[in-house]
Amino acid sequence: AKGASIRLEASKRPIGPGKVSFKIEVREKGLQERVFWGTARVRVFKQAVVALRPLKARTKITADDITLSRVELSDATGSFGSIEELASMEAKRPISAGAVIKTEYVKKETVIRRGEKVLVMVEGPSIRIRSQGIAREDGHVGATIAVRTASGKDVPGQVTGPGEIVMGF
Repeated sequence: AKGASIRLEASKRPIGPGKVSFKIEVREKGLQERVFWGTARVRVFKQAVVALRPLKARTKITADDITLSRVELSDATGSFGSIEELASMEAKRPISAGAVIKTEYVKKETVIRRGEKVLVMVEGPSIRIRSQGIAREDGHVGATIAVRTASGKDVPGQVTGPGEIVMGF
């Protein structure tokens, strides 16, 4: 109606998700002011990575397995905000379809297994030596693991890919 006004007043400023009480005052010219009280549930959302299909433990996660979806903030604690963050990751435990993928559900993909034969590359400013070795522990890309050299000595090396270790010189 012409000349009508509506005023919304929250009893307190919402500081996050949860219930909030509010008051609505309706004023119309020539009529008595009407007041209505109500409550609303405030929900906050964020983008998080979600499984598209069930994922088994110890399986590599691929871009076809996941999607970015809008989820409630309370469900997104410890989640990933981009698909790229899950590159080279594998599920530590089964993850159901539709579940938000959290940091504690995944680990970096193991590309070298303990006891596996590996290519050991010793690199320096003007030298590169290639040799065989045996991984003494499991490792993911970027991890430093122990490698037994052909001479029988255990030395540290950095995993650069499946079956590959680089040692500085």
